[in-house]
Amino acid sequence: MRKEIERNTERYVRSFADEDIRKALTVKNEFENALNNPYQLRLRSDGPRMGATLFTGETAQILKQSVNRGGFEAQPTMFQFGYQFGKAISQRR
Repeated sequence: MRKEIERNTERYVRSFADEDIRKALTVKNEFENALNNPYQLRLRSDGPRMGATLFTGETAQILKQSVNRGGFEAQPTMFQFGYQFGKAISQRR
C-alpha cells in the first residue's frame, strides 16, 4: 500500500505543468520560509498541505456500520491533500 501511495503521489506531482511547484513539492528546502530566508520580510507561504483524520467514538461506529443499518461500510479515516496560495510577513527585522 505504501509503494502505491508513493507512486500515485509522484504521478500526481509530475502532472503539474509548473516546474516551480514541482520543485517545492519534491526538493528539500526549495520552499521559502523564515529558516531558509532569515533576512526576508515577506515570504511565500504557499505550498502543499496534507493531513489525515481518524474518527473515533460514535462517528467511527456510524462510518463502519453496514448501509442497511444506516452506516457507510467505510473505514473511519480520511486523507486530505491540497495546495494553498499565500504570503507571510516575517516578524524578524
